[in-house]
Amino acid sequence: MADRVIIVGTKRAGNRISPVELMQMAGRAGRSEFSSIGYVDMIVELSEIDTIEERLNDSDNFIISSMLNYNRVGFHLMGEIANGRIRNIKQAKNWYERSFDCFCGGDVLIEKVINMLKELECVLVFSNRLKPTKLGEISSKYYFSPEDVFGWKSNFNMIYNMDLLNNDVAMAWALSSVPGQSIEAYLGKKKFLLDEYIDQVSSVGLDCDGEQSMSGLMWWSVLGGPSVGSLSYYKKIVKADFERLGNALIEIDQAEQWGIKNFFESLKMQVYYGIPSYLVSLCRLKGICKSYAYELYNIGIENEQQLRDRYSEIEFLENDGLKSVVRDLINNE
Repeated sequence: MADRVIIVGTKRAGNRISPVELMQMAGRAGRSEFSSIGYVDMIVELSEIDTIEERLNDSDNFIISSMLNYNRVGFHLMGEIANGRIRNIKQAKNWYERSFDCFCGGDVLIEKVINMLKELECVLVFSNRLKPTKLGEISSKYYFSPEDVFGWKSNFNMIYNMDLLNNDVAMAWALSSVPGQSIEAYLGKKKFLLDEYIDQVSSVGLDCDGEQSMSGLMWWSVLGGPSVGSLSYYKKIVKADFERLGNALIEIDQAEQWGIKNFFESLKMQVYYGIPSYLVSLCRLKGICKSYAYELYNIGIENEQQLRDRYSEIEFLENDGLKSVVRDLINNE
């Protein structure tokens, strides 16, 4: 008889496992037909004990919003509509009635889900017929929630209209301020960095959502902002999936007709190298790495034309590696 469960750690991919899921794990200890007692051992760091006990004892953590069900159903329904398997409301209802969520007692109103997708500009409704929009197709194609795709569309539309595309703090805000980008982490002595990020966001006229501010800080660091030191693990989390997100942003640009595809291509390079936007032009040049770009920028060279115009000055630098790379660039034009 499995009367004991051992839970090793309470985090997954850097995020705390929810109290509900921890209780579900614990519930596997023991079987009522054999014993009235089950034993659960939880192995955690000493510094985490008080936090975990507080979360497990807080009854609010066990209130599951019905909105979570609607968002989840909407995510899966979007895929069915985008792929043409569901073309009208009747088919959507039949699909839900056969779903696992419904089998488990879910009581989602499919009309409400469709209305939610419509408000997120992912579905068009003609009488009872359903048709995916370009945003809906992007959500399905790249496996992002409709909420997130709509959020990125709205965020980048805002900073585009505010002429903030070249502001790295605004960029971090636009990337992070969607539901799927939420990160929970203990900042400790690094809290001052979060406060600085929030102040910087406010200074450019944007509102910072507390739930996404941690992710925003990580994105700011990815885009060449301040070092986050021991929190770099979370920085890697947000950066790891940018190839998929970058491609989705390019298609959102096409759908919204902003005409800034080249900007998003540059953003890919910025994320890859972990550099601020003002170094992207230099890092595009063959052989110019991050450190070389910083050295050139510090003497007032920001692009290839300035590098060629001021080539003679490079010979006076002490960095022989940089001088060699620049010579090759000039001589092999």
